[in-house]
Amino acid sequence: MKNDETSIGRKPRFLCLHGFRTSGEILKNQVTAKWPPSLLQNIDLVFPDAPFPAFGKSDVRALYNPPYYEWFQFNQDFTEYSNLDKCFTYIEDYMVRLGPFDGLLGFSQGAILSAALPGLQAQGKALTKVPKIKCLIIVGGAKFKSRDLAQAYSSSMEIPSLHFLGETDLLKADGLELLEHFVDPVIIHHQEGHSIPRLLDAKGLEATLIFLDKIKKHVDRKTPPIIHTTIIVGYRTRYPRPASKDAAIMPSETNATVSAVPLPGQANGNASASKNTMDTVKNVLGKWRKKATGATKKAEVLAGDMYQHLKTGPSFADAAVGRITQGTKVLAEGGYEKIFRQTFETIPEEKLLKTYACYLSTSAGPIMGALFLSTVKLGFCSDNQLSYKLGEQTQSTYYKVAVPLHQLKAVNPSTSKNSTAEKFIEVISVDNHEFWFMGFVYYNSAVKNLQGALLQAHSLICTNLNGESFKEHKLRALGEL
Repeated sequence: MKNDETSIGRKPRFLCLHGFRTSGEILKNQVTAKWPPSLLQNIDLVFPDAPFPAFGKSDVRALYNPPYYEWFQFNQDFTEYSNLDKCFTYIEDYMVRLGPFDGLLGFSQGAILSAALPGLQAQGKALTKVPKIKCLIIVGGAKFKSRDLAQAYSSSMEIPSLHFLGETDLLKADGLELLEHFVDPVIIHHQEGHSIPRLLDAKGLEATLIFLDKIKKHVDRKTPPIIHTTIIVGYRTRYPRPASKDAAIMPSETNATVSAVPLPGQANGNASASKNTMDTVKNVLGKWRKKATGATKKAEVLAGDMYQHLKTGPSFADAAVGRITQGTKVLAEGGYEKIFRQTFETIPEEKLLKTYACYLSTSAGPIMGALFLSTVKLGFCSDNQLSYKLGEQTQSTYYKVAVPLHQLKAVNPSTSKNSTAEKFIEVISVDNHEFWFMGFVYYNSAVKNLQGALLQAHSLICTNLNGESFKEHKLRALGEL
C-alpha cells in the first residue's frame, strides 16, 4: 500500500442525486448493476434520498419497490418550481454531516440539480457552508428554465464535467444546450434512452476512466493531506496509531485544528478566565474523587476515567467546557439516538446500543468526540468541526469514521506502561486498518461492549450455514442482536 496519508484524497467522493420519484437505493442499484468494477473501484459514491416523498405515481413502480422521493416540484412547462430552497438546504445539511464531497453525480431531476448547483454556489446562492464542488457527472441532464435561476448558468463552469447523452433520450436536446455552459466537457454518447448507460462500448468506458483519473489529480491538488472525514472500512485509508502507548498524543504542527468553544461571556484568548475555569474544574474533580473513594469502586473508576478523559485533550479547561457544551447539544437535539441517525447512514432495523465519550488518535492529535456502537456498525464523530486551509479559504468539516461490525477483526484494550490511568482501545478491521481510541469516560464498559459486538458479529458469520448471504443473515438477525 502507498502512503496512506496521501492516498486519502485519491479516490474522488461523489454525492449521487437520483431521478424524479425514485430513491437513492434505486439509483445505487442502477449504477452498480450497469457500471463495471473497473470503474466503480475508482470512485466513492453516496446515495441519499430526496427530501420529499413522491407526490404522485412513479414511472419506475413496475421495476422497483417504493418508497419513492422527489427533490422539488414543478409545473407542466417546467418553468415554476416549489420547495427548491428547502431542497438546497437539505443537500447542504447532508454534505455538512456526511461530507466532504468532491463532486456531484446526478441523473434526470438529480442531474438538473447537479448541473445548477456549482453556479449557484459560486454566486453564494446555495451550498455556502461546504467546500466548492470540484467535478460533475451528469446523466440525462438539462437546465432549469426559470429566469430566477438563470444566474446558475451566467458564467462558464471550468470544473471537470462528464456528460452522458442518450441517442433516444427525450432530454437529449436539453443536454446538448446544457453543454454550452461548461468549459471542455467530456461527452459520451450512448444508444440508450433516458437511463443510466451500461458502458458496453470500450471507447466510452475508456473515456470515463480517463476522466476519473483526471479528476483524481484535480482533487489531490486541492485536498489538504490532513483531512480525514467520513471513512468507511474497505476503502484504502488508515489512521495512525499513537506514537507510543506510553503517552497520549499531542497536536503536531498542522493546518488542521479542532475549533474550541469559549465560555459564555469569555473573549478568545482570555488566559485569566481560562485559568479560573481550569482551577474550578480541578477542584470539582478532586472533590468528586474524594467522595468516590469513600463510596463504591465503580464510582472511583468513573471519576478516574472522567479525569483522564479531560486530561487527554491539549487543554484541560477546554475539554471540560467542550464536554459540558456537547452534553447541552445532545439534549437540545433530542438525544444520541437522533444524532447518530443524522450523522451516519442507517437502515430502519438498525438500533443504537451504546455511546461513549472519548478521543480518536490522529496525526493531528487526539480528536474529542463520541463513539457510537449500533447493531450494524461502529462509528465515531468529532464533537466539533475540523478547520483547515483550502487555498486562501478556511473550510470546516466533521471528522467521522464508520466500520461495519462484520468487518471488525480485533478489539484490543491496552494500558500505558508508565501510567495505568492511560488506557487505549485498538480497533482493527479485516483489511488491517487500525483505529486507536483513548480517554474513555466509561473505559471498562466500552471494552466489554466492543468485544461483545466483535464476538457476536463473528458468531453470525460462523453459524451462517443456511446458504444465505451474510448481509441477508445479518438483516434477519438484527432484532436478536
